[in-house]
Amino acid sequence: MGVVSLRELNEAEVGARVARAAGEIARALR
Repeated sequence: MGVVSLRELNEAEVGARVARAAGEIARALR
């Protein structure tokens, strides 16, 4: 695995976490 693939995995993981957090916040606001 190269550095590029590791970066892509990190970005995907962070994106998923942000999406989950956004969903939880949206539910809390509603």
